[in-house]
Amino acid sequence: MTFSKPKRLAAGAAFAALAFGLWYNYPAEKDAVEGATTPLATTDDGEPTIISSQASEPEKSNKPELTEAEREAMFINDIRERFSPNIHIKHAQIRFIEQMISYLKAHHPEDWQQRMYALLQASFPDMADALMAKYESLQSYNEWLVADRQALQKMTREERRAVLWDKRYAAFGTEAEEIWAAEIKNQKIQDALGEVAAGNTEGSLVEQAESVVAAIRETYGEQSDDFIRRRQTELVNKFLAIPSIQENLHQLPEEDRRKSMREVRATMGMDTAALDRWENLDKKRDEVWSLGSSYMDERERILAQYEGNKESSELYALQKQVFGDEAEQIRLEEASGFYRYDRQRRLGRE
Repeated sequence: MTFSKPKRLAAGAAFAALAFGLWYNYPAEKDAVEGATTPLATTDDGEPTIISSQASEPEKSNKPELTEAEREAMFINDIRERFSPNIHIKHAQIRFIEQMISYLKAHHPEDWQQRMYALLQASFPDMADALMAKYESLQSYNEWLVADRQALQKMTREERRAVLWDKRYAAFGTEAEEIWAAEIKNQKIQDALGEVAAGNTEGSLVEQAESVVAAIRETYGEQSDDFIRRRQTELVNKFLAIPSIQENLHQLPEEDRRKSMREVRATMGMDTAALDRWENLDKKRDEVWSLGSSYMDERERILAQYEGNKESSELYALQKQVFGDEAEQIRLEEASGFYRYDRQRRLGRE
């Protein structure tokens, strides 16, 4: 077959990837401290993680170096100012302790644990004992995570979730539900997506998307519109990635598929301007993959018809005609055994 003009398939794919940066891993809800995310969370697969206690490298300055007392006074003043409005919130207390650990490890690596109580007293004297107890519980929990990480990784998601919650309750009592409140909310959404993946929801693609949105509204209440607005691309990507949803989309003609994906995106909160941008991107992706499929067919014809140098020259000419400046990249990919268009396309993502 012939191609009307060179097509920059790889460039088109790069455009598609860059036009809308796609990343998905259910993010933790912001806590009471602006910019902080859920501590001691688990990954999307239920993998337990511990808080980070690494301090960033301080920027060099021409100002005179502070004494230890001056530096600590500045730190205490800053952390009190940031956490005082929310220090009564259990989740904020954990974030506060995390930053205390980070500061002490950075400036007193040899005896940072021995200094913790004094720094707590200097920061929030009326709460020092309670915060110290939380710090000790936190240390115990994180040490258990490190010691048992391999065993946890071998468990199923359900088993791991049960064990993690047993340990959380043992360490923090019922306060664990407040500390991990964002994870509980996110888990409810993941469960709703899991119901779709398991085939436990019925109806059209839009009706299945509505079941996920209903779970969000039940979980977040008055904050649900804001949550959907901030996470709409992630929600759409996660929903469209479900194997049964992909299977349904692959069975639809192009026009019907684009219409269905537009309706799903609208259900998950996208406005008309965003829907139009995504639909245009879907069209470009369809063109790229259609040409890619045609390239693979022509490639197979050449392999069946020619051998040796003639086969190589014909393939080279085809790749140059179709991919233009990206032909060399395609040749390198194929030499390594990767064929960009000889696989199941992830609809809605490429």
